[in-house]
Amino acid sequence: MTAAQLFAAARRARPEIPEALGRGDFVPLMGWLAEHVHAQASSAGFETIVEQATGEPLNPEIFKAHLKARYLPEA
Repeated sequence: MTAAQLFAAARRARPEIPEALGRGDFVPLMGWLAEHVHAQASSAGFETIVEQATGEPLNPEIFKAHLKARYLPEA
């Protein structure tokens, strides 16, 4: 659930991430994670990091949207 929310926020901030990942280039995603998650890990708790990185508390609706997009694509 957390990964889906973090990835959604990363994609909003850096729209080139999906294309880069398709080429095997993890640099844009890792850069975003380093700035918004890893740099905060020693000074903030889980809930705070998620909220600061994504702009909202952990939200199950984002995970549900991810599951629907991945496993129930529109016909």
